[in-house]
Amino acid sequence: MSRKELPRAGLVKAALAGRITNRQAATALHLTVRQVQRLKRRFEAGGPRRCATAARGQPSPRRFAGEALRRDYGAHDDHLCGL
Repeated sequence: MSRKELPRAGLVKAALAGRITNRQAATALHLTVRQVQRLKRRFEAGGPRRCATAARGQPSPRRFAGEALRRDYGAHDDHLCGL
């Protein structure tokens, strides 16, 4: 977990137990109340690990596939070599 994600589990746990309100957790985490509600549901479903960013370990959607990159550059190289 990143430094930003570390306090999430404790604050979400406190909100679930009723020690703090959703608004207090949202303020502490710099999130909206709705986002805290979503975090609470994820925490109940999977524990503290689910409070981490869901996209962790996933490739970027902006990433250009390596094979396609090699294929495209290879095609251009062959074309230019024939000059």
